[in-house]
Amino acid sequence: KQFVLRGAASTGFRAPSLAQSHFSTVSTNFITVNGVVTPVEVGTFAVDSEVARALGAADLKPEESVHFSAGLVWNPVDPFDLTVDFYHIDIDDRIVFSGNFTGPRIQPIIRPFGADGARFFTNAIDTVTKGVDVTATYRWDLHDDGNLRFQAAYNRNDTDLTGTITTPPVLAGLENVLFDREQTQRLTCAQPQDNARLTADWQRGGLGALV
Repeated sequence: KQFVLRGAASTGFRAPSLAQSHFSTVSTNFITVNGVVTPVEVGTFAVDSEVARALGAADLKPEESVHFSAGLVWNPVDPFDLTVDFYHIDIDDRIVFSGNFTGPRIQPIIRPFGADGARFFTNAIDTVTKGVDVTATYRWDLHDDGNLRFQAAYNRNDTDLTGTITTPPVLAGLENVLFDREQTQRLTCAQPQDNARLTADWQRGGLGALV
């Protein structure tokens, strides 16, 4: 009763959203061209549009995942418990927003459609996310003064790209545009890798306080 081991394995999928499949807009992007920051009208095109098809876009596939986790719960005395969980998540065919396709190689493809630049959603990458969750909780019975609970929690989370960037033949050699440095950083660095929380929760009858 004082020590528990647990584990899980699962698969899952996430279907493309309607916006990812059908959203379209034109916006002004400031892009460095030959060392000069230049305003360029760039369109975000639905994957089934003529422009996106000309750039090799295909119908979006569902993202598929495989998830493994293992952990333990330790409860040496009644007021205290400690949990530690490790997890590993593989996601294939993640749907991402491409970079801006502009420049002399792209212009002959998209100019017939009246565009200077183009971007679209695509199943371009596979990722792996690994992490650990640790939680320690202590409950203190204050009798007539209520109940007090202290909790300390820590999470470490790391996401990396795996394999190669799936690139249509017409865009061969432009992998660093299809999934550029900005999008890579957004995926791997936009969320803090370390997260720590300290909580005190007091309860007495219908009154409570949380810090």
